Amino acid sequence: MTNSKRKLLLISGIVLICVGLYSLLKPFLAIMALIVLSIPGSQPIAAPEEFPHTDIIYVGGKGLGFINADGSGQETFRYRAVGRSVLAEGMEISLMTGDHKSLITVYTGYGTYDGTVYIAHPGEIAMNCGWGGIIQISPDQKHMLIGTERGNKKYLLTDCGTSNLPERFIDGGSGVLSPDEQYSVETQYAWSEEENRNKSDLILHNLAAGEERVIEDGRFPAWSRDSQWLAYTGVDGIYVIRNDPNAETRRVITIEGPDIYFVLYNDGQYPPVVSWSSDGKWLVYHVRNENPQGETIDYYYSIFKVNAETGEAIKLLDSGMFPYWIWPD
Repeated sequence: MTNSKRKLLLISGIVLICVGLYSLLKPFLAIMALIVLSIPGSQPIAAPEEFPHTDIIYVGGKGLGFINADGSGQETFRYRAVGRSVLAEGMEISLMTGDHKSLITVYTGYGTYDGTVYIAHPGEIAMNCGWGGIIQISPDQKHMLIGTERGNKKYLLTDCGTSNLPERFIDGGSGVLSPDEQYSVETQYAWSEEENRNKSDLILHNLAAGEERVIEDGRFPAWSRDSQWLAYTGVDGIYVIRNDPNAETRRVITIEGPDIYFVLYNDGQYPPVVSWSSDGKWLVYHVRNENPQGETIDYYYSIFKVNAETGEAIKLLDSGMFPYWIWPD
């Protein structure tokens, strides 16, 4: 037998062995693939092919949720910006631009909005923008504001994933900037000897005048579109205050729970984070409920809107978290 025939037989034998092994291992490999794909949060999921034109976006138990302010038009899509859940470490908030063309997912810690920004367009996997700092979408919903110790960097959303520099820099610290860019609110934590507890205060800065005032027991501040009102989560409910040096805080709605503005990991509590309607009349937020299921307690969240003037609260749905009002262009 010639050397060429021996090589041909050897190659043929190797091929047959490989085919046989693949046939034997094929069911096992298929099962392993299914196991990997079925692991919750194992891989990102692309955004829906079209975003519904609703008033509110939220994080739902079955994925990304959309609903109108009157409770109509509810839709849910499977979506994940990253291949894992971050709720054990912080918050996952989804925002939508006024033209309903850009989906923004912000992963943050509970202490501040310091986190990571992902942006996805219809049908696309989300892109990590590479921006770090205290994160907020600007009122024109075409820019992202990234807070640093020196001030806010203002990026175009279309610059996500590029090396483009900020469009401009706004001096005045890393706080949540008002839509007119004249005021900033920062969160300050401290131990209260008098009350024997941790507390959180909001520091409201007038950037032009260099003045500040302290709003006690507040977190997660949110500005109305006209910069005239500030809403925030207090220890026992949702509060608002007019942007005036002489104004007093007013509790809009009471929410029961031990210091609701702090996360309680062992108790499954995620703080409500408020968002304003574009006309400044309503706030939207989530509340944890307890639903007895035999001998266990099943925790879930309901989404409400509340009239900022009258305190009238209306439930929009029984299952959803971190709702965000979409301001139209």
